[in-house]
Amino acid sequence: MKGFLFQGLAELRTAKARTALIITTVLMITLMVTFLSSLAAGLKHQSVSALEEELSGGKGLVIRGTSLSSSQLSQEDKSNILGSGGRVLYLARTPEGIYLSDAHTSANASTDAITNLGGADGRNASNADNTARSTDLFLDHQPVIWASEEEVAAMPGASSVGIVDSSYPGALSGKDALNTSGSYKGEQQSLGLMINLLYLISALVLGAFFAVWTVQRLRSVAITAALGASRTIIMFDALGQALIVLAVGISMGALITLGVGSLIAAIPIVLSTRTIVLPALILLAAGVVGAALSIKPVLSINPRSALSC
Repeated sequence: MKGFLFQGLAELRTAKARTALIITTVLMITLMVTFLSSLAAGLKHQSVSALEEELSGGKGLVIRGTSLSSSQLSQEDKSNILGSGGRVLYLARTPEGIYLSDAHTSANASTDAITNLGGADGRNASNADNTARSTDLFLDHQPVIWASEEEVAAMPGASSVGIVDSSYPGALSGKDALNTSGSYKGEQQSLGLMINLLYLISALVLGAFFAVWTVQRLRSVAITAALGASRTIIMFDALGQALIVLAVGISMGALITLGVGSLIAAIPIVLSTRTIVLPALILLAAGVVGAALSIKPVLSINPRSALSC
């Protein structure tokens, strides 16, 4: 491998300013993509984490209306849902948070839950008759408070939806169910579009960088070819050089996102393999594709004509 990258490594060491510039560019692109991916995951958690828990295990959502807060099930709907083995979920918005009905929660448990919303452990209090539920769950950016079905159903402005098997007629699942959240759809569409555009821009920018870099190094490549280096060695040298630059820049950008993200508590950020490693791999692939497209002049170089420039 060192034989393949002899010229590429020498150029990286010699052209320090140029190398630092492209590494910094890759770093900044990686930082933007990974941070936006982490932010999108964090906003998703605060928008629909409670709904995702309710729909876990292949469940579907029955809704009558355009959103969770406006849905009102009829008595017939409720009877059909209960008859199919599902359950009715009641929701009510208050200044303290969003109340969700829980069949396992006793009637007086919500008072304890409100008291513990600001607790360090982030869990609902539970008494002997109540099954504790995690309050590290949100809906439409409000903390969730679990209460009995009777208590939530009696609250002003309470709405109702059905939690059923996904095979239930008309049941929503996946993104269709999550889009019933008022905040989820707009946030995720906007951030998703920005992230995808950044992937496209990164491929174009990196391709342009490597194209200019390739033109600048044609004379040295021509000398290598004139000395008898095969096109395979020249190609691997160019791609290996690009891969080193990409790996260094992407790794530094991902590490900065991890470091900064772990220190910022006020912004909803989720640091995970999906938000850090996956975007980094996509950027690496985009950069390699851009670099591969830019080395065409290297593969078609004529040593005599290049040396006469």
